[in-house]
Amino acid sequence: MDIKEFIKAILSYLVRLIPLSLLKWLVQSNLSPNLRNLFRLGLRDRDVIISEGVATGLKFNAGKTNIDAVFGKYEPPLQQAFLKHLKPGDVVYDIGANVGFFTVLAAKLVGLSG
Repeated sequence: MDIKEFIKAILSYLVRLIPLSLLKWLVQSNLSPNLRNLFRLGLRDRDVIISEGVATGLKFNAGKTNIDAVFGKYEPPLQQAFLKHLKPGDVVYDIGANVGFFTVLAAKLVGLSG
């Protein structure tokens, strides 16, 4: 592990000590992009309630990938397409689901009978 990765690991650990609600607020604030990116590290690998978009209210863990998913801002046009076309009882195959954001969204929209 080089020094840059070591520092990133330490900073990631430290920002995880900040409460989730404060972290979410800091990431969306008008801070410098570097500071926002630092605080984004604290949201990795954590269960967060999605606060916007079609998936609002769902608990989701984006892993180490795109943190925009925990804010509901990941691929808004695709979220809207899901909302428009998926109905309760539908069946969805999410091929290459990555961390499963759209799988979770589809499950919400198709309900228990889907």
